[in-house]
Amino acid sequence: MSKRQSPYKTGTARITVNYGYDIHSIELSGRSLSLVLKGRGLTLRGQGFPWEGRPDPDNWEFNEAELGSLRVYTDGVGEIFNGNLANGEVWISLDGKDMVLNGQ
Repeated sequence: MSKRQSPYKTGTARITVNYGYDIHSIELSGRSLSLVLKGRGLTLRGQGFPWEGRPDPDNWEFNEAELGSLRVYTDGVGEIFNGNLANGEVWISLDGKDMVLNGQ
């Protein structure tokens, strides 16, 4: 009998947050999404924002404050989003298909 494979182990995921003024996204591998959904702490660097004429890389912290937590911030702009993955202001898609987490 083979081990059951997580449906998130392959593909590309996109996590999008609404931070009040606009939306911002990061792409990650299906494997990274699997780790995040299992509660593993993970910090990724996104493509950033333009700030004072230069790109300001964004940091995405998953599960650092508590299970399901998400914090997005940059060194120049500061905090962009601080919430939970099951929050209505966060959207997750895998290979272009929207996902719904418990609590959403």
